[in-house]
Amino acid sequence: MTTNARWQIASLALALALAGPGCPRPDGAAGGQVSGPPAWDDKARELFESKGLWVPATVMTARVENAETLDLARIREAIAEAKEVSPEEMSRLESAQREGATAPSEMALAGAAPEERPRPAMAPPAAPEPMREAREQEALVDRVRAAKSAMADEAPAGPGGGADKKEKKKPEEGSEAGRTVLKQIAGAPREPKILVRDEEGKLQPLSLREMRLVAYLQGPRARTVVDVVFENRTDRRIEGTFYFPLPADASPVGFAMFSGAPRLDAERAFPGGRALPPLGQDSGAFDNLEAFAPARAGAGPDWQLRQTARVVAQKRAREVYEEVVRRSVDPALLEWSGGNTFQARVFPIEARSLKRLVLVYEQTLPFDGEFLRYTFPLPEKKQPRPITARVHHDDSLGTVRAVAMGKDAPLSVPRGTAIGPWTAFDLAQEGEGGALSVAVAPKDAAVQAIAGVDPGGLPGRAFFARLLPKIPEGKLGKTGRALFVIDSSLSAEDGKAYELQSRTLEALLEKDDSIAQYAVVLFDVRPRWLHAPRYRDNTPQNRAETLRELRKVYLEGATNFEALLSDLDANLSWIRAGEGTAPTAFLLSDGQITWGQTEVQAMARRHPAAAALRWVCYRFGESAVNQALFDELSRGSAGRTVTVLSESEIPAAAAAHRRPAAVLEGVEVLGGKVADLTLAGAPKLVFPGQELRLAGRLLDGRGARVVVRASLGGQALRIEAVIPDDSDHRLAARAFGEVHVSRMLSLDDERLDRMIVALSQHYLLANARASLLILEDERAFEAFGIKEEQVDLANLERLRAQEEDQRLEKLQGLDLDQASDLARAVVRGLSAAGDKIAAPLRPQPLLDRPLAGGEERLQAELRYREQRKTERMDVMIYDAVARVRALAGDTMGAVRALSCTVELRPQDTEALRLVGYGLLALGQYQPAAELFERARLLRPFEGQVYLEEALALDGCGRLGDAARRYEIVLSRAWPRHDGEVKTVAAFHYARLLNAAAQSKNLPMEFANNARRRLEELAAQTGAGTIDYQLTTHWSTDGIDIDLWVIEPDGTKCYYGNRETPLGGKLWWDITDGLGPELYHMRKAKSGRHLVLVHYYGNNSPRLAVPTALLLVADRQVFGPEDRYTRRMQMRMLPKRDAVLELRREEL
Repeated sequence: MTTNARWQIASLALALALAGPGCPRPDGAAGGQVSGPPAWDDKARELFESKGLWVPATVMTARVENAETLDLARIREAIAEAKEVSPEEMSRLESAQREGATAPSEMALAGAAPEERPRPAMAPPAAPEPMREAREQEALVDRVRAAKSAMADEAPAGPGGGADKKEKKKPEEGSEAGRTVLKQIAGAPREPKILVRDEEGKLQPLSLREMRLVAYLQGPRARTVVDVVFENRTDRRIEGTFYFPLPADASPVGFAMFSGAPRLDAERAFPGGRALPPLGQDSGAFDNLEAFAPARAGAGPDWQLRQTARVVAQKRAREVYEEVVRRSVDPALLEWSGGNTFQARVFPIEARSLKRLVLVYEQTLPFDGEFLRYTFPLPEKKQPRPITARVHHDDSLGTVRAVAMGKDAPLSVPRGTAIGPWTAFDLAQEGEGGALSVAVAPKDAAVQAIAGVDPGGLPGRAFFARLLPKIPEGKLGKTGRALFVIDSSLSAEDGKAYELQSRTLEALLEKDDSIAQYAVVLFDVRPRWLHAPRYRDNTPQNRAETLRELRKVYLEGATNFEALLSDLDANLSWIRAGEGTAPTAFLLSDGQITWGQTEVQAMARRHPAAAALRWVCYRFGESAVNQALFDELSRGSAGRTVTVLSESEIPAAAAAHRRPAAVLEGVEVLGGKVADLTLAGAPKLVFPGQELRLAGRLLDGRGARVVVRASLGGQALRIEAVIPDDSDHRLAARAFGEVHVSRMLSLDDERLDRMIVALSQHYLLANARASLLILEDERAFEAFGIKEEQVDLANLERLRAQEEDQRLEKLQGLDLDQASDLARAVVRGLSAAGDKIAAPLRPQPLLDRPLAGGEERLQAELRYREQRKTERMDVMIYDAVARVRALAGDTMGAVRALSCTVELRPQDTEALRLVGYGLLALGQYQPAAELFERARLLRPFEGQVYLEEALALDGCGRLGDAARRYEIVLSRAWPRHDGEVKTVAAFHYARLLNAAAQSKNLPMEFANNARRRLEELAAQTGAGTIDYQLTTHWSTDGIDIDLWVIEPDGTKCYYGNRETPLGGKLWWDITDGLGPELYHMRKAKSGRHLVLVHYYGNNSPRLAVPTALLLVADRQVFGPEDRYTRRMQMRMLPKRDAVLELRREEL
């Protein structure tokens, strides 16, 4: 038997040993391929569950293509942990090469391609051999039984076994009567953090020295100032990432940083030992930063100059920020990071010093039916100094009923102080946790309106109104069949969201006796059906089983809503079977999409399930939701959004979907001329308890009123709101601007970006398209050419129509305006060819095998879940468990773990690159392309991101799209490493064209164009076959990585010896930036080639995400029968200087 044959048999046996899928497919399940469990599946389940690792009974119906082709040996090669090489080992390696040694070491086997490996005596297995694994499983049976005897019979009370097993007492209906404290509003602690990575690679928060809150409440709107001081106790000057989760319906409106950096041991302090200057009696002037965030030194620390942010287009702000950081100057950048979380990249934070930041945001306050509620959940841990607050209230619009700072807010009001037009209350945190809580009874609960002059000079009075129409509740309708769509992603554990979702499902099933049958689908990065893809009768026994299985779910992964819709499309035949009315889909999720398609309207148009079901969405507490998604689903399906402020409201919310809705017939303003009148969300129906939000500008007239007309069962309904004209409410104009910006953002159309930025600059708003940038002074802004967008905001609807006339591909950075006619013709030809040209690389199948891997997998999962409790933001814990899962054949589990990094940092391009590299290594080319696309939209000024996106598109067979990216790289001028990026693009692109040109049945015109383009590219690539080609890419800027190749004669090709006697060539050495580096050997000499990298360490001040390396190894490039022999490897790099061996190949 040949060596290769032995390796093939061993690989097949290994695949069989590790190919244990998860749950069996139930009889009658509709959908795609689902395999049965291996013989030891029940024992593995017992073993995992004995340790609290519960696996719910779920089924994936998405078809798995070529499940039998899982190549574990290739996965092992692609994702093995980085192997460090000591100087002594390096010397031995070079000597062995010179002496022609042939016995590979254990280290070499981890990097060799499977078809190239000899069969050594000490080959390390990728996982236990089949018989050995079976023996291990038998030996563990006794341990399992012993452990089970100590277990409770029921599943854990929280997802993944992480919660207390005691049954929580359900809230009693009507228990609010006679209360003396405010109802709690559900929400996670709103704790500001600055995260940095320590010398061991762990993410650590800087200590919070002090925090002060200053709030202004004016009718339905509020402004909050968060003034914080952090401590950098390290001996290094660093860049930190400041994270702050905002409540729902909030936008940042200000950001400032102080240039002073007082030492930790500074003796000067303000009264009470505080670092923050005390507030004066002028804090009511909320347009004056000095009034609510004073910088004066006095007797305390000298904070020096206050640097205030300006609104800049998101892409330009990021480009400028990074350029300034490279100059070691002190900028800061506050940008949207997904959901309603904003992060600020702050530099520098001096060694052993304090850093002070000020964040200002405004919001629309939630209304609980009685009070307007202002809530700021406080950190749960005790702070070095009590958190203080000053609350200002405009008494002309309501009466304060409660002001408190602690765990229980009594229905009482402390004595206030008049400060200008406000009544102010000073408070300090009592004990640990709790919240700053304020309750205000509005003058008119049904109509809450404010109006004021536009501070930017637009004509008229801007107004904002919240209306609560009184809709007759009428007779309850019947639900019929119900589909529960439950978010099981990582973010569902924020603010106890999953617990609230599960309790809502329980209440719906118990209290809605019109639900005859139901089905449950979970979704994260991919959807899974609980029990089976079919309906279940709504019986007490089935409900109990469903709740028991839901408690087993471990929340993990990114949020992919398009994958859910695709799965629902595939199952619509049974979902809609047998009923005349559409089934009701209860969406229990915040809807924040972090994976796959994010354009809501495009998704709804593409997927029939969006309109085939009646969607009912839920908002819990003050958690931010994807309102654009909720509006699109409910508007197109006669559905609605239900707000659940606290757990006590769940029983009432369980009947809200059955209430009859009024048809909204129109909104108009009488008694005055109005401009830019907008109804938020553009609803078509109005349900009992639903609120309407309107905004506009009144150009003339006094006593004007907004009129909303609706009808229910033939009965006309009307609600009116008088627009205030006797006062100037300072929070009104920005509320108007926020409504319009939100409307534009919901369209997710790059053609509107300039308009969004202009509005954001006018009203000082940060969002997904506009960031807040701090530079040293005004001259720095001028030096970078940063100016206000020059557009006419007097007529927003006309401006929107004008902006939509722009070309979308240009705004997305995908135009070929600078490419030649021939280049454009080649791209058109490849795009038209479609699937006539086979995908050059074979993807690995996505298999869901949560019980595969034996004891090694078990220990890795236990370690991961323990670490996640305290190190949730750390990329390394997800990378580590993903490797173990992938090597066990659980590729779906590996992708789910990797995607957690994107769920936590959906707008962080370093995180997107890192996970994209991992997906390429796992053979998941399409999702990798989607991540690189998002990175490209965030960083269109970098050629490297186009190059990486092209590699992924090339792998998944989207050759026209890949060619477009390559042509863009080749035709544009790039500010950094222009020549290097173009050269690598030319080689990869020429290979794509060379392989495509060999396909049959393609038009002659395309073949001729491809040949002519190849002749042009040959000026850069040269002629003839390249036996061996290597390119390296890395995910972090500001680092130095050198590619080394030790050739068969022992010669090391590296930056000090870039051309070798055997013909090896290292084209250049990049000491900063993102690469790439390129190595060629056109005519390879027989023998072993050792591939290493020398990682000099991370010189970047930013430590939030570790650095990942991608190695692309190609064989027989431009050969007459180019079969795309390509291997991709991803390695996480250590924090320190190190030499790493990547692969050995016999050529």
